[in-house]
Amino acid sequence: MLMSFGAGANILSSVPHFAIKMEIGVFVKPKHCLSLEIGGGAFKDKKIGTFTYTKNGSYRTDGKIHYNYTNLMAFLSYSYYVKMGNSFEWRIGPSAGVVMLSGGFSFDPSGLDGTPSKQTKSKYAFAGGMNTGFTVNFPKSKRFFFDLGWKIYGHTGLHFDKRNLKIDGFNIPIAEKDFSYFGNQVMLSFGFRFVKAKIK
Repeated sequence: MLMSFGAGANILSSVPHFAIKMEIGVFVKPKHCLSLEIGGGAFKDKKIGTFTYTKNGSYRTDGKIHYNYTNLMAFLSYSYYVKMGNSFEWRIGPSAGVVMLSGGFSFDPSGLDGTPSKQTKSKYAFAGGMNTGFTVNFPKSKRFFFDLGWKIYGHTGLHFDKRNLKIDGFNIPIAEKDFSYFGNQVMLSFGFRFVKAKIK
């Protein structure tokens, strides 16, 4: 078995954001590993609208509306390992799983009377793709390792419908949002094998 923790970037519909992951794997044979990866990140859309408000008795028109997203993913992956040297391995294989994107409104400035709640909505998509990476085993123990991995995947689509916000008596239209059917992820992970690596 192995366990690893990683950090890096996930790119969803050309929107890169910081992401983290935890992965647990089992070597069913010396070169064949099945693993479960759970991870996610968060990002904010650029300004998607404006609103007016009153502050200290004056009328202001510079209110900004944003949409904050939380991205969660779970992938089951198979990796075939190829020895590249005494401490190096290359791995490659397919991945399949689920992508969840949860989004809600935020307002700048915040905490004003009359602004609505976050009105969070969540969307789900099935995903599948390929993963590859290079693993560096610590020479002495052959238990600890670093892994630089890349995953490219397609998903069934994440769509947020157009909406209308009502703030201070005004209706503010919010355009629909589509996330493209492709994403990719780059992660640097540190991990531990429960037995010494025996890749031949």
